[in-house]
Amino acid sequence: MFKSTISRRVRIAAMLMSAGVLSSVVAPTAAHAEELREEGARVHSAVTVQMVPTCAPEHPDCDLSEFIPESRAGTRGSVSGTCGTSTIYVDKVGTHKGRVSWGMHINTGYIVLREIAVAWGPAGGGSFADVSPMYSTNYSTSRTVSGSGNFSATIGGAVQLVGNKYVHCTIPFHSTNTIRI
Repeated sequence: MFKSTISRRVRIAAMLMSAGVLSSVVAPTAAHAEELREEGARVHSAVTVQMVPTCAPEHPDCDLSEFIPESRAGTRGSVSGTCGTSTIYVDKVGTHKGRVSWGMHINTGYIVLREIAVAWGPAGGGSFADVSPMYSTNYSTSRTVSGSGNFSATIGGAVQLVGNKYVHCTIPFHSTNTIRI
């Protein structure tokens, strides 16, 4: 059920991001954002947010105590703790060329399945459903985009951890600032 539920959410989110509906959604838990400027114009933008431990939809009352400090042990359902970080990054790599990069780091185990929706634009607009099994604590990849004009990217989704099919780490939707390519 996890895979079909999240896959459907990823497809819908990717369509909404491509249409510009979710392009301005930024998670309120943004941990780090940066941008550089070149002669008055941004040449890159990055946003990093905390990934949030959540229970699988079919097990809404799972035990999330391993993700929170001992002083709050026993919490079930949802927590304000973290299971890692997610970063989305855009940069100008040449005349009318940009790059969108995304990645994550998990600090509570190994990722066995990722289901991520990434969209970028309006210059060189597109989207990508990054869905695949894996076995690692880190992941990153990028796409080169051709186009001219404003360029930003949005990411969201979830990953499943090894050993606990009831707990997922949710990547809150977050977006970069706009740069010019």
